[in-house]
Amino acid sequence: MSTQLHIGEVAKLLGITPKTIRHYHKVGLLAEPQRTESGYRLYSAGDLLRLQRIRRLQALGLSLKQIKTLLGEHVSGQERSLRDVLQSLLTELTAEIQSLEEQRERIATLLKEESIEILASSSNTSPTLEYVKEHFGEHLSGVSEEVLKLDAKVFSQLDAFNWPESYHEGIQLMMQNVAEHPPLYQQMLGLAERITALASLPENAPEVDQLIEDVLASDELPALFSMQSELLTRIPQMGSTFADVLSELTRDTLSPAQLRFLEAMSRILSDSSKREEQ
Repeated sequence: MSTQLHIGEVAKLLGITPKTIRHYHKVGLLAEPQRTESGYRLYSAGDLLRLQRIRRLQALGLSLKQIKTLLGEHVSGQERSLRDVLQSLLTELTAEIQSLEEQRERIATLLKEESIEILASSSNTSPTLEYVKEHFGEHLSGVSEEVLKLDAKVFSQLDAFNWPESYHEGIQLMMQNVAEHPPLYQQMLGLAERITALASLPENAPEVDQLIEDVLASDELPALFSMQSELLTRIPQMGSTFADVLSELTRDTLSPAQLRFLEAMSRILSDSSKREEQ
C-alpha cells in the first residue's frame, strides 16, 4: 500500500492549491520530493507536516523568508527564534491595532457631524494652538469658545503641512507682540469675536459692512498694519509665495461673510501700505 500522495491530494488535505505548493518548492521552503516514473511528485507524511508548519507560521504573520530561516535552523534553536519573531510581530500588531482604533474613532467622529469635511484635521488638537495656550494661556482667559474653535480649525488645517521655519518664527513673533502690547491684544480679541460672529451670516449681511466701518473708525487698523509691517520686516520670507499659500489655506476655513470682511481689510491695508511708500 502506498504511503505517498500526489500534489493534488496534498493540496486538498491542506486546503491550498497545487500552485502554492509549487511556489514553496521554488523559494526553497520545501525540498523536491521523489517522483514517479512519469514525473509526478510524491509526498510523504513528513512533507505534510512541514507544509502544515509553513501554513501555521504564515497564519501567524511570518513572511516566507522568515519561515525559511526559522525552519532551516536546528530544532533546539527554532523555539527561541520563533519566540523572538512572534514578539516582534506582537509589537507590530499592537501598534497597528492602535492606529486602526484611532482611525475608527476619527471616522465615527466624522459620521456624527452634520457636514463631513474630508480636509478636516485628523486630530482634535492643533500643535500650534497648543503652543499658544502653553506659552500665553493667561492671555486667552477672556476668549470665547467660538473663537477658540475657529482658531483650532484654522491652525489644524495649517498644521497638516510642513512649513518652513519662518512660519513657526512668525507664530512666535506674533505671540511676542501679544505679550509686549496688551492693549493691542485686547483690540485683536474684540475684533476676533466679531469676525467669529460673522460665521453664520450670509455674505452680503450688513453686519460685515458695519464691522468694516467700525474698524476704520477705530485705532485697530493702524495697530494691525503696524504689526504686519513689523513681521514682514523681521521675517522677509513671510512675504514669499509660502505666505500667499498660507493665506489661501486660511481663507478656505472661513465663511463667505468672514471672507468678505478679510478681503476688504486686505485691500485697505494694501492701499495704506502703498500710500506709506509714496
